[in-house]
Amino acid sequence: MRRPRRVPAIDIQSRRLAWPREAAINKEEYALDSIRLLTVALSYLGGAAILAMTGVTLVDIIARNAFGYAIFGTYDLVLITLVISVYAGMAEAFRQQAHITVDMIDGISSPWVRRLVGIAALVVTIAAMALLTWLCIGQARDSLRFGDITTDLRIPRVLFWIGIVFGFAVSCLTLVMLLIAQLRSGGTPPDASPLIKETQA
Repeated sequence: MRRPRRVPAIDIQSRRLAWPREAAINKEEYALDSIRLLTVALSYLGGAAILAMTGVTLVDIIARNAFGYAIFGTYDLVLITLVISVYAGMAEAFRQQAHITVDMIDGISSPWVRRLVGIAALVVTIAAMALLTWLCIGQARDSLRFGDITTDLRIPRVLFWIGIVFGFAVSCLTLVMLLIAQLRSGGTPPDASPLIKETQA
């Protein structure tokens, strides 16, 4: 009886032929690279928003004190840049494990307990982020239905909620990829996850 031939699969990253297992690995790496690229791009956007917020505030203060003139719409501009700076950088903070953590039991627990706690923390965080995303979608719908706008520039407030929802959604996706990477690596610490590895210069 003839053995069935192994049919090669297409590697989506390099466009070359690859065996199924190799193609699956490449797809996972492609997904991780895509998440890294997205979160880093959003973090740069958040940084630019902080610079814009600082610049607008500084110019407004100088104009008020030196010329007695206030920039119209400063409050709205600061609010917009504040939303962007906070929620655009949230996913990158999760990816880099930059949030404040309290390791109360790490020094007295075994490695498998620490791995279990780390996985449980990721699961709880994913659930919380998913819930926040869902609640903010409801707020965005209400804002769109009632036609809420800002005071000065009359910017639709639904745009704020769209930015918040997008930031939460990307953060949730980043956490899911972190969890998958940690489970596949046998529960290794988050800083050893392939999602966090950066290309060294």
